[in-house]
Amino acid sequence: MRIIEHYLRSEILKYFAISLATVVGIFLVADFFNQIDNVVEHKATAGQAVLYFLSRIPLEQFIPVSVLLAVLAAFGLMNKHNEMTALRSCGASLLGLTRPVLKVGLGFALVMLLVAEVLAPIARGAANRVWLQEVKGVKVSAREKDIWLRGTRSIVHIRYFDPARRSISDVTVSLFDENFQLIRRLDAREGVYREGQWVLRDLMEQIRDEAQGGFRVVHHVEKPETLDLAPADLLEVAKASEEMSFWDLWAYVRRIEAEGYNATVYRVDLHAKATYPLVCLILCLCAPGIAARRGRKDNLAVVMVYGILVAFGFWVLQSLCLSMGYGGMLPPPVAAWIPVLVFASLGTLILLTAD
Repeated sequence: MRIIEHYLRSEILKYFAISLATVVGIFLVADFFNQIDNVVEHKATAGQAVLYFLSRIPLEQFIPVSVLLAVLAAFGLMNKHNEMTALRSCGASLLGLTRPVLKVGLGFALVMLLVAEVLAPIARGAANRVWLQEVKGVKVSAREKDIWLRGTRSIVHIRYFDPARRSISDVTVSLFDENFQLIRRLDAREGVYREGQWVLRDLMEQIRDEAQGGFRVVHHVEKPETLDLAPADLLEVAKASEEMSFWDLWAYVRRIEAEGYNATVYRVDLHAKATYPLVCLILCLCAPGIAARRGRKDNLAVVMVYGILVAFGFWVLQSLCLSMGYGGMLPPPVAAWIPVLVFASLGTLILLTAD
């Protein structure tokens, strides 16, 4: 049995390398054609472009898919070449052959944990640093709760940005003249984006009065302001959950909740980080049953399609549940764990009925 396990592991690892290289290659080509206009527009150098594209590769998303394709290829080819029939005639069961696959899945789950906790935050931070600071020239001094943005004649400080509501809290905008002398300052409790402009609430406006040599203060309950800043820009600037490890995100959630801000989005992402490495195990549980259920005469491509549909179903359910968690329709732990539990049960059912 050890020989069979070693054979399975080697076959899965071989097809995993091929699958991962293929998926990453397709992503790089698609991402290149999608982003090349922006890269050329901002006159990025070749080195900056290469670093930017490489650091955008979402390995934590590609590893589970590559594992699924590798297991399907290994079992599908064994089934096609009558190796599964020979093993079963020798007393081997599908459940027994699944054990080494689950060990491989556990190993890849640990790799996923390493990628999500170490490599992904570094890569996402590098991608944003290259794009924002080196290519677009946006001066960003902090990108967690406190966001500082420096324009040509303005400095914007945002205490907290809520990505779910696309709102900003505790906003300070300082506007300067050509001699970099302060001419106007805005301090608002909250700002929401409507029809291409920000509506600032509970606003204190200070305007320089040349005649009196000081500043005139005006209070507004609500006032629209045209700022050179959109929610899409803040989504790029604000530090995303992908740029933080689990413990960094956990500490971040505690800090912003202690200060009274809504951390629902980050709390959902926190629970999703805890469940995401289990995706490799779940797909490894589903794959042998999918491959074994198809007859020997079936094309291997058909087996792959069935597996990809299962993986696609998982991503759809996960995206739906996380979106409901972001919107407050589901508690964060429930939103993160429903896809895992549903597809773990589905994988077990497929495996049991296939044997």
